[in-house]
Amino acid sequence: MAPCAGNASDLVVLPSLWEGLSISLLEAMAAEKPVVTTSIASNREVTNDGEAALLVPPKHPASLAAAIRTLAVDETRRVQLARRGKEVQRERYTMQRMIDAYMSEYDALLENADSRPARSRLAVGQAQ
Repeated sequence: MAPCAGNASDLVVLPSLWEGLSISLLEAMAAEKPVVTTSIASNREVTNDGEAALLVPPKHPASLAAAIRTLAVDETRRVQLARRGKEVQRERYTMQRMIDAYMSEYDALLENADSRPARSRLAVGQAQ
């Protein structure tokens, strides 16, 4: 999320119809902003099935508007979603966590490919 947009917003609305991994969603969560987004598969995964955002059906503007209104008037819910979003982002989507997950996958592929032990992994930024 661009610093000026993220700092100026009270909540983030992402009415996606389809996405892979939404960087905008992750950035909103990292910025501790409450989120309203659609219940497409990738958003459900990132938000723990709505634990860290209000989810609405895609292509349903009335539900989207109702969710926005809910957060506009319920400060407690906004704060809860924002905090949980930041927690989820830090638990699962930091750079190091993603690198570790990729490296684990590569190690598993190498082990399965030829039964040789996986190579030693270096921490990011370390020299051999």
